[in-house]
Amino acid sequence: MFIVVHTQHMENYGAHDWDGAGECPQYWKPKGGNTYILRGVGIEDVMPDGKAYDLLEQAINSKSEYFEEYIVSQELVDNCDFDVKNYVESWESPIWLDMVGDKLMASRTQENDMMFRQEIRRKFEAWEQVGGEREGYECSYELSNGMVLPYKEACDYLASLEVA
Repeated sequence: MFIVVHTQHMENYGAHDWDGAGECPQYWKPKGGNTYILRGVGIEDVMPDGKAYDLLEQAINSKSEYFEEYIVSQELVDNCDFDVKNYVESWESPIWLDMVGDKLMASRTQENDMMFRQEIRRKFEAWEQVGGEREGYECSYELSNGMVLPYKEACDYLASLEVA
């Protein structure tokens, strides 16, 4: 089974000029959100004493004086009914989650729809999702020539193209 989670991002524009003294000015604005898809969920994980929903809430929700992300919807979907296109907009790259013990390991693949340089075909990201944060973040790029390089090596390679 899958649990599809949609979130809302909020940014406090009042905090941008805040000097840290006194109360932080409040001027929250919605700024989009993410779609997380937890895959490989067993029936025992979603029962009342299961860990899936608590783990999702603890891993995704976050709040500070500057930024907030919170869950706005969750849907449990059976394998036979799941088609990612029914839950993710065509322009969106979902964040895939896998439960590994009590951890949520995250990954996302973003196709280059002109957000990156033309030499880049897609971007791969992986991390552990903890308390609304990314721990152990890793990034690599697949280039149009088929090479897959970690972030730093990709930057060096692309810089060498500019010099040549």
